[in-house]
Amino acid sequence: MNEVARTYDSPLREEQALATRARIVGALCDLLVEERPSRISISAVARRAGVSVRSVYNHFPTKDDLFDAIEPYVRHEVRGQLLSDAEILGTDADIVELMRRELPGLARNAQLLTALVRAGIDDDERSKARRLERLDHLTAALSRQIPQLDTVECGRLATLVAGIGSWATAQTMTQAGLEVDEVAGLLAWTAQLVIERAARDGRVGHPSTSGGKQMEREGTQ
Repeated sequence: MNEVARTYDSPLREEQALATRARIVGALCDLLVEERPSRISISAVARRAGVSVRSVYNHFPTKDDLFDAIEPYVRHEVRGQLLSDAEILGTDADIVELMRRELPGLARNAQLLTALVRAGIDDDERSKARRLERLDHLTAALSRQIPQLDTVECGRLATLVAGIGSWATAQTMTQAGLEVDEVAGLLAWTAQLVIERAARDGRVGHPSTSGGKQMEREGTQ
């Protein structure tokens, strides 16, 4: 009987430990949205998580250990909600359609992604290389979609579209009270307008000749 009890007790204890660990890291992520990393204490994390300071140290002996747990925690939480690098880099799908697929996940998890960035984890060389690779892919896709744009203009358009579809933009809109699906729709719509305007004008960030003349005429009336 005791052996059977121990058999069930061990998985239960492990499950409880994992849940406590996740609650602690989640509390740290919440605090990172509000405070600089250097100002966050272990006691503050414990209070936010609803556990004792000793419990935090049992799971994470040092503050560095606690911060090291952020990335795997965030990756686990957003798993399946964001497009993978393979899905983005390995497809010729329409850019706006890809944005429509990914933006709900970005908006829904903006706070977690903010914590990742503020902890400095998303600023390492590997992450920078991943962002540049995605930007290069976006530039190439736009170049195929709008062949009249030269390389420089395609690069500028790619940077603009990436900014429109970023987690930071999505976070600003969700914090303003917009629903996740509404944010996704508005940002995809904005990207579509920008891409269509660039295709029409053959350039990015400059008023078209006809538009400029129209503005001049309106200004003299």
